[in-house]
Amino acid sequence: MKIIHLLVVLLCVGGLTVHAQDDSSNPLIDALRRDGRFTLLVAALEADALLFDQPSGASITLFAPTDTAFDAALDFLNLTPDQLLADADALRALLINHSADGRLWFRTMAQGVEIEMQSGARFTSALADGRLRVGSAAVSTVDQIAGDHVFHALESVLLPDALLAPARLRVAHFAPDAPAFDVLIDAEPRGLQQISFPAVTGWLELDAGVVTLTFVPVGGGDALIIPAMFTLRPNISSTIALIGSFADDTIFPLLIDDLDLPPLQAGYARITVVHAVENLPELDFRLDRGVFVSRLAYPYTLDDNNGQFTFDKLPGRHVIDMRNYGSTPPLLLEAGEVELIAGARYLGAAVGSADAPTLIIAVEPPRH
Repeated sequence: MKIIHLLVVLLCVGGLTVHAQDDSSNPLIDALRRDGRFTLLVAALEADALLFDQPSGASITLFAPTDTAFDAALDFLNLTPDQLLADADALRALLINHSADGRLWFRTMAQGVEIEMQSGARFTSALADGRLRVGSAAVSTVDQIAGDHVFHALESVLLPDALLAPARLRVAHFAPDAPAFDVLIDAEPRGLQQISFPAVTGWLELDAGVVTLTFVPVGGGDALIIPAMFTLRPNISSTIALIGSFADDTIFPLLIDDLDLPPLQAGYARITVVHAVENLPELDFRLDRGVFVSRLAYPYTLDDNNGQFTFDKLPGRHVIDMRNYGSTPPLLLEAGEVELIAGARYLGAAVGSADAPTLIIAVEPPRH
């Protein structure tokens, strides 16, 4: 069971389409609605009446994610509120992962107890720095009585395993003066090893969630940079490229825009281009001598330009190159003729030093 604590990305939860039940005798839904922080949770409870199909007089404790918590979880899952509410199985799995039989009070949970949810998942409560936590989720409001029931407000969602499809990760070595390195994932080797410049690894499938990556020189020694945390999302492929200069202490990990969002159109190929050469002026990316991406800059050296761009293109054979933006000094990085295949994904990166740049193309075949 993984507990995801995420940065907040607000989504609109208005205009939800649900089939509401008669909640006139449901004090828990009434209390959540009056509170005002639980719009999506109320819609979910109304859409799944089975949660209240309890023996007469039975009570439940609901660990209630706020709208802010749900917004972050839905962004992580790449779902809209309506998509979640339309999936009865996912909705049920989510709700029973937040409800426990009987009434649990703050005074009991503050002592540190194991809480078994109706899903069978078990979370340990703890009081730390004056705040109650259930698993990794912080509790912001406690002991809210609603008839025979009680609820506690959560600042993050306890996502059940059923909603957590695997994520995919690969790593690129685009720092020309850095040694070959191994990548540790949460301090453990997972197969991303002996990565030399300039290389792009194959894909590694991992559990979705937050991971810490450590880049260690082959043979051991101090990490090349401070370990960095990244959020890997379900069904999303993430590329982490190490760019910059090791000697000048400008090296850092660049998250290249995932190649799966938005979904690739049927019959098209997808191309992502990256400017990864420090101190090199802006570049134009060209197909068949025509500019498709203009003035691509080294990440964060030109306004909010992050050094990368993704677009879809119909299949066919194309001459791919990158040249300097403007006319001087003359510079042309050529990859030659490349055949674009429907369903394939291409990563074109300008790499190397400003004195000796080059253009590489990494190809991912169509997925089946």
